[in-house]
Amino acid sequence: MPDVSVIITAHNEESTIAEAIDSVLAQTFSNWELCIVNDGSSDRTGEIIESYSERFPQIFFVNQQQLGLSAARNVGLSATTGSLVQFLDADDKLLPEKLQNQVSFMQGNKNVAATYGLGRYFKNNQEVEVEYPLPEGTLLSTLLVRNFILINAALIKREVLNEVGGFKESSSSLFSIYGCEDWDFWLRLAIR
Repeated sequence: MPDVSVIITAHNEESTIAEAIDSVLAQTFSNWELCIVNDGSSDRTGEIIESYSERFPQIFFVNQQQLGLSAARNVGLSATTGSLVQFLDADDKLLPEKLQNQVSFMQGNKNVAATYGLGRYFKNNQEVEVEYPLPEGTLLSTLLVRNFILINAALIKREVLNEVGGFKESSSSLFSIYGCEDWDFWLRLAIR
C-alpha cells in the first residue's frame, strides 16, 4: 500500500496536465500512487492521462461526467488507499522534495493531522510576487477571516479527511462558490 495518495482533478486541462503529472513523477519520495479524476473533459486531457497510466503502474485514472471540483476530489479519495493525501490541481506543480519533507515531518509528529507550506506563483513561466500572509493568532481564528492554506501545499492524514467528510458538494452552501470549497474544508478540519 502506498504511503501517499496524490489526487489530481482535471477538467479540460490538456495544456497543463502533463506538467502536473511530471511534477509527481519527479518527487524524491517514491512510495505514492497517483489518481487522476477526469471530470468530464472534452479536450485531449483524457488521452494525455491515459498515456501516463499506460507507462507508469502507480498512475491510474477515473473518468466521470463533469460533477465539479469537490465531487472529483471525493471520487479520488474513494479510489485511493494511502494513509496521507496530497491534492494537486491540474494546472499546478509540486516541488521535487515536497512530499519527502512533509512525510518526514508527519512521521516525526504523529499527532499532526495535516501540514502545509507556502506556494509560489507563476504567470507566463515567470515567478510573480503574491502576498499570501501566514496566520495571525490561532488556526481557527485566522480561518474564520480568510483562507490562507493552499490545497496543493498541504499533506493530510486520510483518517482526518474521512472524519470531516471530505469536500462539500452541495450547491446550496455558501461554500459552493468556486474557490471556497477548500476554505469550508479547512474550517471543518480546524474545528475538529
